Amino acid sequence: MTEMILTKVQVDYLLFVKNNPGQENITEASKYFACSKVNAKKIMDRMVVQGILFKDLNQYKLTEIGEKLARECNRRLEDAKLMLRRIFPTEEDRLVKLAEEIIHIKNFEEGIHQYAQRVREIGRLKQKVKNDDLMNLYSKSSSKGYLTLYKVTENNQESFVENSMAMMGFDSRVEIQGEDQPHLCIRTKMIEKIQNGYNKKALALALCYEDQDGEKEVNLEDGCFKVPLKSIKYWNNLGNGLVQASINFTIKAQIGFVRHVNRANFVITLNL
Repeated sequence: MTEMILTKVQVDYLLFVKNNPGQENITEASKYFACSKVNAKKIMDRMVVQGILFKDLNQYKLTEIGEKLARECNRRLEDAKLMLRRIFPTEEDRLVKLAEEIIHIKNFEEGIHQYAQRVREIGRLKQKVKNDDLMNLYSKSSSKGYLTLYKVTENNQESFVENSMAMMGFDSRVEIQGEDQPHLCIRTKMIEKIQNGYNKKALALALCYEDQDGEKEVNLEDGCFKVPLKSIKYWNNLGNGLVQASINFTIKAQIGFVRHVNRANFVITLNL
């Protein structure tokens, strides 16, 4: 069977009949679309001829073909509404009207559907996200990652935890790389500082962390620390597509001619 091509007006009427049970008559349609009864009748009668609707007394009902078309149009409408709620929050009435316009842009249809599917998958994540579950979702498209470093201190007298000065030696952006053995790519950068009249340079050379097998050391490679993703067991689901995890690292750095060791809590946030 050849795919039926509907006009924008026919799609609007199709959704009206589908989503407004008990109001599928000419009077209600003319009110809804702010048009004359004559115009509403002309459009709906044409859809009867096409086999999309049938008349039951003064009511217009969906045929089997019409029901199938309506389900597909509703799916596209819900996808568009979901996307707009995420990227352009506004009043529901306005959002619905925008969604009803967007579904008619053919070039956007597949992209909107994929985006909506991803948002639904994110919405199904639990509060405590297993690393494997995160990777199943993350691997489908790239996501932005951000890094913050906090001081590791034994002093519990202060509730506020300061950012670590070591943050200056790392890029605030992180990414997950590799499919077979995924790892966090944490990029480092050179710090230059004038101290006692001398220009001193500092660079992190190694990151050390502990797991069930003891201490592990990750050396700098091409400006990046490749930390195995399995070192993180769980991520916290912050909502709105954000997940976060933290890991304590011992930072081994070279400052001028002196080796320096410091500890910091690396907090990684992914925007899925």
